This record gives sequence, C-alpha cells and structure tokens, in this order.
Amino acid sequence: FLRSFGWLSGGPVLAYRVLLPARAGRLRSYFFGRALRSAALIAVWSRAQIENYHHAFGIPREKFVFVPYKANHSKRTPYPMPVGDYIFSGGNSERDYRTLFEAVRGLSIPVIVSTTNQATIRGLTVPENVVVVSTVNSAFERLMAGSRLVALCVKANILRGAAEATMLNALWQGKAVVIADNISASDYIEHGVDGLIVPAGDSGQLRRRILELWNDPVLSARLGEAARSKVSRLYTHQQWKARMQALAMLLFESASS
Repeated sequence: FLRSFGWLSGGPVLAYRVLLPARAGRLRSYFFGRALRSAALIAVWSRAQIENYHHAFGIPREKFVFVPYKANHSKRTPYPMPVGDYIFSGGNSERDYRTLFEAVRGLSIPVIVSTTNQATIRGLTVPENVVVVSTVNSAFERLMAGSRLVALCVKANILRGAAEATMLNALWQGKAVVIADNISASDYIEHGVDGLIVPAGDSGQLRRRILELWNDPVLSARLGEAARSKVSRLYTHQQWKARMQALAMLLFESASS
C-alpha cells in the first residue's frame, strides 16, 4: 500500500492469500485494491477470482496467476477410519449453511457440521437431523474421513473463492463430494467424474444430488476413487509448495535480469 504512493522501494512483491470478504466496506476495499495494484504478481486459487478482482479493482488480468491450492491432509497418511452413515460438512469462511440446512431438512440422513465460528449459523434453525460441532485439526479430519460423503456450500455473490482446502481435503480422503459453489469448484472438480457441482444457493439441486449419492454407493465409490487419484496427481501439499517456490523464483529472476 505504501509503495503505491512511492514511499517505499525494494524488490517485486508477490501477493498471496488475497481474500477480501464479500462485504468488506468501502475503506477496506480501497486499501485492498490500491495495495494489489502495486504488486508485481498476484497468485489466486481460482480463475473466476481473476475476473472478479479485475472488474472490482481495475487490476490488469496479466498481473494474476492461477496457482491451484492443496489438500492439507496430504501432508500425512489418511486416517484408517471406518465409514459411518452420515454426511459431513465443515468450515467457516464464506459458508452458506442456510442452503445446506434447507437441502437436508426432513431427510432421514444424519449430518455433522463442524464450524468454529458460530456466526456462520447465527439466526438459522438447525434441522433435527443435523449436529453442529466445533472441531479443529485431527478431530475435524477424522470426522471427514469417517463420513459417507461430504457436502459443502459456499455463498453466492462473493469476489473470491472459498472452501478450496476443505473440498480438496475431502477429495484426498476419497470422499464423494457435492459442492454448491460458483467460484472455485469447477477449477478442481470435473462434474460427474470426480465430484458433483451445483449452483451456489440452490438448495433444491443440492438436495437431489445428496440423495443421488446417498442412494447410489457405486456412484459414490467411483467419484471418490477418481477424486483421490486426481488430488494425488495434482493437488498435494508438496506439489503446491513446489509451484509457489517456482513462481517466486521466476519473479525474482525476472526482476534481477
């Protein structure tokens, strides 16, 4: 931000984790946009985020680079958990639990939701078949590993993506994943091949897809196996680390030449 006024000098800046909330306010958006415009390169987790930030802040598209995110759980061997008869969902950032609750309300399927931010469910009526818990790290991972399938919901009308880590962790665990999202999911999931995607906020489609996976174990297994294979090839922690190091080195060498 200070560089945008010419007050600081130095090497090129690689911007990362550029996660502006949907309702950031004018002042925060001003600081955010001005700082990003002075960066040499901006690494993002989804292609749609490039277009959104380009239009919101007037940042040239060529300043952005899509660097796929990672399955954090890939840093260790998956837990050998027995699969239970429940659906798992979790996370805090830009989650749309209203849509999830509408999708599963009245079903005879247990759903476990893990969120450590109670604001994500404030004002919502939790369905009788849903249990909300606050777990972190290994407990969160074990609940995901023991689930029959994973359902995620990201808010509509947001600038940046969300739930990439949770989605990729679930794919790494070999889970059938259905996600309601308009930003990042299509960069990681091929619909019908290694997961299912529905439009953000569409509880009706989400409900139909959940029931489709729940009632078709062969389909769920096929999607889960393809998901695990894909993440192992493309989205592990080590692969992400190598990409980021190569990007930083490329930027450094370009500035030095």
